[in-house]
Amino acid sequence: MLLSMQLFSTHRFQNYVQFIKNLGEMGYDAVEGYPANFEDRHNIRAALDGAGMTMPTVHMGLPMLEDEFDTALGICRDLGVKTIYVPGYDTSKFKTVADWSAFARRLGEVGKRVQDAGFGYGWHNHTDEFKRLEDGRYIMEVLLDEAPNIEWQADIAWVDKGGADPLELTGKYSNRVTALHFRELTQHSESAGPLGRLLDWDAYFAPERNSKIKLIVVEHEAQPTAESLYRFAKELADTYKTIKTKS
Repeated sequence: MLLSMQLFSTHRFQNYVQFIKNLGEMGYDAVEGYPANFEDRHNIRAALDGAGMTMPTVHMGLPMLEDEFDTALGICRDLGVKTIYVPGYDTSKFKTVADWSAFARRLGEVGKRVQDAGFGYGWHNHTDEFKRLEDGRYIMEVLLDEAPNIEWQADIAWVDKGGADPLELTGKYSNRVTALHFRELTQHSESAGPLGRLLDWDAYFAPERNSKIKLIVVEHEAQPTAESLYRFAKELADTYKTIKTKS
């Protein structure tokens, strides 16, 4: 299992190449890319190679995968990406199980093209996916049930803030969860509290639950200062080392 940092964490400072170097020195295995990195992908890739790191996953929008398929996959190949996660979509018009089922099928169809090209493919959740629909299921459950070929990058903080139980759902769909995503919670979050309140690491990484999990992705959302970002990154790297020691 790899430890990765979502590069959005440093978008305020735009120092992606230097950040990669520093993460490598902290002991990170990987980073997760997002669209702001695509134009500068050759420098990003060189920085990763120099740090002995990889970019196994990336966040990429559904429209790009639908409308610029060859370009999208070319970017992923340049960066060494293995799995593409769609990080949300404008679903404000979707209200019913039928709406979400149709969207799930659309995700699955795009996913088949991506998978046939040799990549993994899945969905990264936010909070909206944990609203209940008329059949009692969470939206996230409909997506996974109706698109059985897609993976799930479970963003634990947003599952919790959405009102669902992260341990319960990631356990229920443990055969679909291929990455776990952890972020800090801001002081104004309804779920605000110490970092460790949500990051009950031992519970999430029990051997019987993590057979499909390829990596842990961490993200610093609030970014008040560069110092807090690096402090967060170091804290998570040190915490992960304790997990590896126990396992």
